[in-house]
Amino acid sequence: MRRAGDDLFPWKTCGQPLFDRIVNALLTEICSGGPGVLEPVDGRGGDGGIDLDLTLPDGTIDTIYQLKYFPEGFSGGFRPRRQQITKSFKAAMKHNPRRWVLVVPCNLTPKERDFVRSLAGKPAVVEIGTTIGQARLDLALAEHPRVWKHFTHDQRMDDLRIAGLERQGLTTAADIDEYATSMGESLAARSLHWDLQVTTGPDGVATRVSARHPRAMEEEPLASRISFVPGPVGEEARRRYEDARAFGTPVDLGADEIAKVELTGAEWFDKEFTDVNVHLRPPPLVRGQVDLRVTTPSGDILQIVRGTMDGHAGQRGRRILAALECGLDLTITILDTSNPDHRKPTENVPVDLTVSASRLHRGDAIQAARAVQLIDHLESGSKVILELWRAGKMFAQMGTNGDTDEHRRHLISAYDRQLIDDLRVLSKHFDITLRVPEQMTLAQRAEIRKARLLAEGNVIIDSDLGGLDVTLSGVGGEPFTTFLKDEASMIAVESKLHYLVDGQPLAYAVRIFHPRAHAVDADTVAAALAAGTAANMPVTIRGVDRSPYRVYSVSDFPDDREDLTPTPLAIVLPDGMDIPPDEFGAIARGS
Repeated sequence: MRRAGDDLFPWKTCGQPLFDRIVNALLTEICSGGPGVLEPVDGRGGDGGIDLDLTLPDGTIDTIYQLKYFPEGFSGGFRPRRQQITKSFKAAMKHNPRRWVLVVPCNLTPKERDFVRSLAGKPAVVEIGTTIGQARLDLALAEHPRVWKHFTHDQRMDDLRIAGLERQGLTTAADIDEYATSMGESLAARSLHWDLQVTTGPDGVATRVSARHPRAMEEEPLASRISFVPGPVGEEARRRYEDARAFGTPVDLGADEIAKVELTGAEWFDKEFTDVNVHLRPPPLVRGQVDLRVTTPSGDILQIVRGTMDGHAGQRGRRILAALECGLDLTITILDTSNPDHRKPTENVPVDLTVSASRLHRGDAIQAARAVQLIDHLESGSKVILELWRAGKMFAQMGTNGDTDEHRRHLISAYDRQLIDDLRVLSKHFDITLRVPEQMTLAQRAEIRKARLLAEGNVIIDSDLGGLDVTLSGVGGEPFTTFLKDEASMIAVESKLHYLVDGQPLAYAVRIFHPRAHAVDADTVAAALAAGTAANMPVTIRGVDRSPYRVYSVSDFPDDREDLTPTPLAIVLPDGMDIPPDEFGAIARGS
């Protein structure tokens, strides 16, 4: 076993293979929290040693760690080793690292440190990091005890054998099972009324305490007291904590909100914590599938939305947390302590409803449209009844008085409403699933809007179609010759266009036209035709006022329609955003 004065690890006698392995493991632990990936490279310097490259996500090498197993250093009789270091350094520089670090199993002398620093040259071609020697390796082992325990396991096992405690080394699966079973039995024996479950992980030890029977708190009372930090942060945390206890709902409290936690009531339970996170997870009394029915006061069903729910109960009443498939989350708080088991419908008691739309984005557009419909029912100005049904029975009910709620009214913005409706139309038109994006550029938003208007049989101005590029065959005809002479003429072609929506290219067979178009540099084109030199000549045809071309979908355009007036895109912009006067403003207006 280790005694005072012993080295933390036998760096100078462990040999190169073990030295390389433990340094690799240590540096992997140290670099694991950063953006780069540590990769070993064998034999780059030609001397059988290894490098460790810290490679960034863009493929560049941030740091090369040069491992050299030189326990005696590289001075005196070992001075020729400097040639090996220099050769490895030059080989590493071919890969243009930002930094180069030497790792050796000894502490360098001042002259050895000067030699390592001199490798960079003047001016320095690379940053020479502080050499990692024995002292820094010992410090790294102390900061990463898991690595130290792994590589000193055999020595610790020898110490346990001498003490007759070999099985405590947990070498085999049977040893681990026996140890865990023994610990579980010891924990179970601590209390007749409470179960203890202990788990370990990177963040330390976590203990879960749960009642073995309904009278556990009476037989062996346990208490907890949370002291919050002073100031607004602590007061807000206290409010959330007291609200969760009042209605039996989960709550998460961070270490930055808590001054300390005191547990009292039994010897095995008594403890005080600081710098701790608290996660209260009372099990729900009711959990499962739920149907939310929106009805008129006379009982006519306006809408049914499915979801899941957790029903909780506390000192002041009940709280139902419903996650609906349409992307809305409802929190229904019932100030009633006479009906804690959620088995009877709620009648004539105060009920509060809050609605969250945090899951609306990235969800299915058709479901999101149902969320808009639900909000509109709540804010219609008419009285509606909300009923929660489970397993064919209603267990909660609340009514609205027809007054609008300012928060709910703005829960889904006008921008999102138009976007959701556009995606709903396209989802049904192409029979595909489209998601509501969290963010997009104005050009991407215009792409969705144009696709929707085309699907509904509208004519649009497509700002991406500023001109038509054609290649001449070289043979002119009367219609084309006349077109070149005219100041402006109607032109139309049929083609296929794709509009990219949610990563999916939506295809349209379209007619592209312009009511007043002309060929750019028409006189030159006409002269080439007359001279017989127009074969393969490129020609651009654009609107005389440089306005974009018009488009409509051939399959969706009504047969009896003669009006080709374009429908403006009329994009509703996000709150607080004005239409800019540049090209993006033209996109938004559809002009």
